[in-house]
Amino acid sequence: MDLSLLKYKENNKMSEYAPQYTFKERVKIIALHSLWVLPILFLFISILYWIESIIFWAACFPFGYEILFYGVMVVFPLIASTVLLFIWWRDCFPVFLFKQYPAPHKKTIRKIKYYYGKWAVFMAVMRFIHASFLLLPAIFGIWYLDIMFNLPDSENWMKMSKAVCSVSS
Repeated sequence: MDLSLLKYKENNKMSEYAPQYTFKERVKIIALHSLWVLPILFLFISILYWIESIIFWAACFPFGYEILFYGVMVVFPLIASTVLLFIWWRDCFPVFLFKQYPAPHKKTIRKIKYYYGKWAVFMAVMRFIHASFLLLPAIFGIWYLDIMFNLPDSENWMKMSKAVCSVSS
């Protein structure tokens, strides 16, 4: 047996851990993610600043409370789970193909050991289950709001909203 071939195999065997980003790449990734988080944070803060006028709008607009509550309790969790599923699908699809987690071409921020076979697929499936749990508040919100807006007491909301609108105008 040729000893040079044996030394080559020992020196070039696959690493047990996934490749990591360098410090410069990590800083760049954090900066790029901050660029899309900042407008969302600004929007959130501006909504908190205008919450009083949003509530008056909901009171004075026909079906305003329904629009406000359905937006908060149903639409927001649906959008969040959809975005998470799309982001994680891009990362997890190669895991299903190669049955290796993290994917062979994927660099990681921290030190992560490679998983192969059913454990790799299990890790990817767990991410999808986690994202699908965000659908539960939307389903609960539909059920709860349907009960809340169909109560016999819901006509009192209309009377209260007319009272609020007459005072604010």
